[in-house]
Amino acid sequence: MFRMMIIALVTALPALAQQKEIVRIEAEYDSSSVVELYSSSRIGLKFKYADSSERKTAGLLGGDIRWNQVQVQTPNGEVRNGVLQFSRNAARPDNYRLRLNITMSGYPGKSWETDLQLPYLTGIRFRHYSDSLKRGFTFT
Repeated sequence: MFRMMIIALVTALPALAQQKEIVRIEAEYDSSSVVELYSSSRIGLKFKYADSSERKTAGLLGGDIRWNQVQVQTPNGEVRNGVLQFSRNAARPDNYRLRLNITMSGYPGKSWETDLQLPYLTGIRFRHYSDSLKRGFTFT
């Protein structure tokens, strides 16, 4: 009986030790951080697996993958604990599309690449309403 349990355990261990295969990674930014004006934003990553399951990073997306398990590198800036600091001058030639290179501690030797498209200003429009002017107040 003990031998049967050991044989069953030995044959089942390789199946339990297999990791899910990551098919795609999507990046999202915090739209409330006004990246059109400021050069930092919180980001989140969605990991899509071959079995069509999905996991998210902690922080912005509220997932279960902690940022100490994920390393994100970009030539246009840096990512620390889910906060992206980027250089506008470096991102401008590619229309503010940042290329992210992602590695995970649970997948040694593997890396994934994804793009993060950030919004940018194309123009500013000022409206002047004459009803906001005060009578008798001179602008000098």
